[in-house]
Amino acid sequence: MTAIGVLRAAYMAGLRVPQDLSVIGLDDVDFAEYTLPPLTTIRLSRTDLAHAAFEALRTQTEDPDNPKMQREFLVSTSLVVAAQQLCRPQFNLKANHSLDLASNPQRLACTS
Repeated sequence: MTAIGVLRAAYMAGLRVPQDLSVIGLDDVDFAEYTLPPLTTIRLSRTDLAHAAFEALRTQTEDPDNPKMQREFLVSTSLVVAAQQLCRPQFNLKANHSLDLASNPQRLACTS
């Protein structure tokens, strides 16, 4: 959610993302793909995160004075790159024009 706030603050300051500022979110919230521009995020494994939280709580309650209590946990992550950053379609639509992708699918190929 913080990254979405950064996108808004950048917009309000007249900055362009990604031309002037790079923003990456954390936790891959569902509506990140609907922001303008779409937000690249880091997805955390909710299962790993829940397991780590449970283990930390269990350890804390079983032996609260243990000086060797584990303080760091590994959580699986993956990078979710916003679709807009993957490629740019090779077409431009102008007013009152349409594009028939069924008859010309190669137009969807990505440019380098």
